Amino acid sequence: MDFQAFVQNIEKNQWQVHGVEVYINHKQIWKYGETLSQRFPIYSATKTITSLAVGMAKDAGKMDINNSILCY
Repeated sequence: MDFQAFVQNIEKNQWQVHGVEVYINHKQIWKYGETLSQRFPIYSATKTITSLAVGMAKDAGKMDINNSILCY
């Protein structure tokens, strides 16, 4: 993933992105914007992102949706 290109798109298009964090193996590798000092009312939007990530992990063979979430 080209995170810098992603950030440039955010700024060029003036998207209202408050903050983004990307982790690999429990280690933060990229960060954009403010992610710690303020909470934003995103309500149920994270459900969509989570379901997308689960689908991608299943397709990549990294997750079995028949297992309990506690396995992961």
